[in-house]
Amino acid sequence: METRDKLFTEEQYRKQLAGYSKRCKQLESSIMEIINAEKEHIQLYSAPNSNVAYNKTVTLFGCKLNSFLTKYSVGEDMAKLKDDYNNLVKTLTNHWTITGMYVQMLWMLSIGIMLDTDEQNIRILSSMIDNENVNDALYDFLHYCPKKLPHRFS
Repeated sequence: METRDKLFTEEQYRKQLAGYSKRCKQLESSIMEIINAEKEHIQLYSAPNSNVAYNKTVTLFGCKLNSFLTKYSVGEDMAKLKDDYNNLVKTLTNHWTITGMYVQMLWMLSIGIMLDTDEQNIRILSSMIDNENVNDALYDFLHYCPKKLPHRFS
């Protein structure tokens, strides 16, 4: 495997990936703890459990996105990256809002186009944007871009 981004060595990227993996597992465990507490009607924080779980899920998405970008940089196989991208779309679903996550959606649309993701992923992301009634020229270009490009989305 050849490193795509020469900013760091493969060893440095692998160290970053290990850190992201550990952090993602911690966040997933914490989210499950909150979900289980909520089922038992136990309040774990001063803020409502649902708010804390939402915030941790947004943080988890950021951690997974950073992990994805690091895997791309280190030269990970594109087929594996497509699987990771599909999981990113699932993580983002029902948690994205225009407030505070504008750049993340730009990344997701751009990465989807780069990976030539399946049309369903672009539809999911597009519907998230449409559901927020976002009026943004860059989003419009990117989430309609696959329909204009001469490849399988046409």
